[in-house]
Amino acid sequence: MKNYVKAIVTFVFLIAAVTFVPAISEAAIASLGAPVGLKQIDASENSVKFSWDAVIGAKDYAVSYSDGATWSQPERVWTGTDETIYSLSAGKTYYVRVYAVDDDDNLGAPSADLEVVTAPRVEEMGTATVTDRTASSISLSWLSASGATSYVVKDDFYQMATFFVETATPTATVTDLLPNSWYGVDVFAVRTSSSGFKAYSSRQHNYIQTLEALVAPAKPSKSNFTVYNPSASAGTTGFMVADPNHTADGYELEVYKVKGNKKVFAVNTSSSGVPSRKFGKNTPYKYRIRYYAQSGVSKLYGPWSDYRYFWLHNVTGKRNYRLSSSNCSISMKWSKVAGATSYTVSMSASANGKYKKVKTLGKNAKSIKITKFGKSKLSRYKTYYLKVTANVKSGKKTLKNDAQTYNRTIN
Repeated sequence: MKNYVKAIVTFVFLIAAVTFVPAISEAAIASLGAPVGLKQIDASENSVKFSWDAVIGAKDYAVSYSDGATWSQPERVWTGTDETIYSLSAGKTYYVRVYAVDDDDNLGAPSADLEVVTAPRVEEMGTATVTDRTASSISLSWLSASGATSYVVKDDFYQMATFFVETATPTATVTDLLPNSWYGVDVFAVRTSSSGFKAYSSRQHNYIQTLEALVAPAKPSKSNFTVYNPSASAGTTGFMVADPNHTADGYELEVYKVKGNKKVFAVNTSSSGVPSRKFGKNTPYKYRIRYYAQSGVSKLYGPWSDYRYFWLHNVTGKRNYRLSSSNCSISMKWSKVAGATSYTVSMSASANGKYKKVKTLGKNAKSIKITKFGKSKLSRYKTYYLKVTANVKSGKKTLKNDAQTYNRTIN
């Protein structure tokens, strides 16, 4: 009987022990907190590295990751409070979780999910092209990289890694540079996570020099430009421009009608000559130029020159004489020049000689007959050079016709 009662008491005690003393593994799981402080600390094209804060009582940790659709089975971490996951795709977003593991290899509660990103592939960017250079800037363009949320341009000359600019498009202009200087310009494709971590691709290196600083050219002298090969009969003329100081990369030329000040022609060129083009006959024009210095596509213009003037005045002439006499006369005819107040007829005995005034005629004159050169009668056996200059006024100024530098010869 005593043995029976003892057996019953022992059985009741064992039941109480099983019922009220919890298992060690359950107690350990309940006491382990979920890892916190997750952050991404590194990335490559096919890997991500992240870390977290240590959990009190944790033997070690396990991690799992997802591509946004499915999660991997948790795997043990043997490296402390950070882990690197490999064999990922470039320029992608993934998610990771961390679990604390107790002494009996049981997992604690999972951490909050952390978004992590891999770096885009630098090969997809191709080779950056310099689209423009100035004395203080460099412009570049390249191909888009899959998964890139932005691109970062840095100065990595001698590994200084100075930040230049971040752009959302595969183009960038770096400014505030020194003239005539070399820069090691590196371009990175970047993918940024929601927490702000930037996964950089490998660098695309470029070694680029800025241009020399622009200096505005001086004001052109009127002797530096003129009409070229004017033809009164065809109503055409070209222009010639010189740069004696060799400070300009080109020039701009403008032509206006004197009356009404209407611009009728303009050209911007680096050529020394402007081909002949048509202008109205017997119409006074004014023209001017300004030089420019160029750096890349940027141009710095100097001041405008003073105006020069031309008009295509068609003058015809004929020598008249009798076979029985050595004396002759020359008859000259011309068309009226718009705005002319008078016409001056001049004459010379040589092509490059000094012209002497024969006569000044009124504004309605259209012809003249010449029988003497100075006090001497004209001879049928000599060559004479004549020109008819229309005297055109603009305000109080009498204009000089540049086209008259090409003189008419009457044989």
